[in-house]
Amino acid sequence: MRSVETVVVARAAAIVLVVANHVVFGINMHGGLNALLVVSGLAMAQFGFGATTREAVRAMFRFGVRLILPSFLLALVWQVGVGHISLPELGFWSNWLYKFRVALFPIWYAQAIGQMLIVLIPLFLLTDMGARIARRPILWVGGLYLVSCGLALASYATWDTTYWADKLPHLILWNLVFGWLIWAVRASDLPTLTGRWLLTGVLAASVAVLFLGVDAFGGETRAIYMPLIILPVIWLDRISLPNVLARVTIVISQATLFIFLFHYYAFWGIWRIGRLIGLEVEAQNPFLRLFAGIIGPVVLWAVWTAALRVYRRGYRLGPAT
Repeated sequence: MRSVETVVVARAAAIVLVVANHVVFGINMHGGLNALLVVSGLAMAQFGFGATTREAVRAMFRFGVRLILPSFLLALVWQVGVGHISLPELGFWSNWLYKFRVALFPIWYAQAIGQMLIVLIPLFLLTDMGARIARRPILWVGGLYLVSCGLALASYATWDTTYWADKLPHLILWNLVFGWLIWAVRASDLPTLTGRWLLTGVLAASVAVLFLGVDAFGGETRAIYMPLIILPVIWLDRISLPNVLARVTIVISQATLFIFLFHYYAFWGIWRIGRLIGLEVEAQNPFLRLFAGIIGPVVLWAVWTAALRVYRRGYRLGPAT
């Protein structure tokens, strides 16, 4: 057995659920990206909050760049390759226009996050919010959480966003801020058990209202899978797993971005191979697609990581003499 941080397990579970939802098992499995956003918000707060506004803004900026830049480049390369340039998609506003996409990954997610940060970063800078959160984390993060839930609730009450499959920033902002709230409760003086029950109650109420009560797109399955992934993060710091499963979980967690970006390209790759060898139908098997959608990007991540290490090592050593 090996002890693994619960947040690592949650990140791996979330991205596997994203891929599973896209392989078409015959049932909807929404909720992975919602859980992934909560985990991302928690990581952002852990490494950026608790000191100054500049550090909080830097954490948000790093998070945005690491997702948005590769998303833009990958979408651009694919669109040039297929000869179909979508300016709204590359301009990161197509999620407000339609559900269609050219890029073979959920680019709307990167778009929505970028749009969130366009609002959040100036808000933090103008109000010195990072310093305020550092002084009173539960008060200010709790206030931001109520505002984010209020935005989503007001939108659902006045605007039918089913056409866009609810892929809009103000509808998922509360997921990100809930990750901040987990950090804020942990950073406060609340007793551990009290804090965990508080977070559990807030999550349950939010899911009941913003997934089920307003008939959100895919709300029923989001209300199942997202809490299943996030509740262990609230209640446990670490989880013991068999050694092999722990290693696999850690690798998948580390390769999350590559899996997000490339799993649809892995689907496309095995479809092309199946078509060439006369096994096109077999290549659409959901379990095969799930395996390819995880393993393919993980291998790509491993090659990329190894290449970076070689480059950095050579850079530190300098040219041979």
